[in-house]
Amino acid sequence: MLNCKQITKLISESFSRRLSISERLRLWMHTAMCSTCRSFLRLQVRLQQVIRGKPVEDDKDNNRQLSQTARERIAALIESRLKND
Repeated sequence: MLNCKQITKLISESFSRRLSISERLRLWMHTAMCSTCRSFLRLQVRLQQVIRGKPVEDDKDNNRQLSQTARERIAALIESRLKND
């Protein structure tokens, strides 16, 4: 049985390559039992949908937007992280 760290890596890899049958089975078995990894998988699927410009199926309010204050906080955080790297 793979641990959560290995499963999250496998989830990430699944978006760039086709997983083998044994990898898919391990992924399915682990996410059937682990709610944290199941949540991570759902989040990654949603992120891929957004990146690819597909409508997010479970989003009831497609018109949600960040407030100006939130946008400024995010921009400042990104800028500070970039300066620290």
